[in-house]
Amino acid sequence: MEHVLPGDGTDNLDDLHDALADSDFLEVTFGSLSDEKPGILKVDAVIDVNDPRLTNVAYWESGPDGGWFSLEGRPYHVPGEGPEEAHILGLPDDLSEDDRLLLNHAAQQLREIHELAGQVLEDGYSLVRKAAYATLDALAEEALEYEDDEEDEGEPLEPWEELLQEFTRQCRMGLFGGLSVDESTELSGVVNVSAFVLDLDGDEPLELKVYWQAEEGSDTPSHWIAAGNTAVKETHTGAKAFYDELLASHEGEGRGHLEHAILHLHELAHIASDIIMMKAKRPYEVIAEAQLDEPPSDAAMEAMSATEVSDALAGLNGIARLYTGSRPLDISQGHRPQD
Repeated sequence: MEHVLPGDGTDNLDDLHDALADSDFLEVTFGSLSDEKPGILKVDAVIDVNDPRLTNVAYWESGPDGGWFSLEGRPYHVPGEGPEEAHILGLPDDLSEDDRLLLNHAAQQLREIHELAGQVLEDGYSLVRKAAYATLDALAEEALEYEDDEEDEGEPLEPWEELLQEFTRQCRMGLFGGLSVDESTELSGVVNVSAFVLDLDGDEPLELKVYWQAEEGSDTPSHWIAAGNTAVKETHTGAKAFYDELLASHEGEGRGHLEHAILHLHELAHIASDIIMMKAKRPYEVIAEAQLDEPPSDAAMEAMSATEVSDALAGLNGIARLYTGSRPLDISQGHRPQD
């Protein structure tokens, strides 16, 4: 049965459909928080993971101080406003860093879906909430099924294209502003990445960098990560010691948000570097496959490789600008990218 809602909420429904289709959930359903609180919208979701502790989650908002994220039936506070600020506080200590990244990303996606669904309900649909929830559930089912169908069509993606999809997904998270990618001058085939993230304690943008830097007495540049004016060389001494040094001046509740952002920016740097290296090698692979009697000169091959790298960098920065905004940032608006 097709449910039809009164009023003109096409734009909101389209935006919600896109957010659902872009999400990482297997299933999303909508309803009230409880019979006693029918006016509070709750969004339940199923994450595509094997760990049963992380599979079923939910999100709702019941006051002006942010929202709540449910994991194994226990609510955890998610302060702030907007998907880009969604960071779960007080998660269990036994969760790994990957689990925390997964759950915080789920909270960001759920907050966006919750906000869009709330707009649908505000478009005059609150008088027929049960019909509205049924419509939202049907929309979620259609969007998620549509995404699966899309993935099954067409030619398989090349490895660099799969990485580009992941780069795009992370740019769309809303975590960063003014993200940029530059080829390293210290080491061939890798990139430096920088972006702004909101310092929740200071309520102002903080620039984060992941870059390569030469060291005196060493032939190999080192990987460095900077937060504002503090830079620390990446080592294997452990995450706690690393963050204690890098974020020594950030001891408020927002520190976890900065650690979360640094992890993602570090991952983006590796993704972008892998894309650049794959594109740089592509002309050599094509020529080798062609088995030409007279292959191009070394100079010609280097020029073609350099063009591939230049085009890849332009593409990465174009995606970054599209979803995270351009520099310089409007400080009055924080790091938040404009939709």
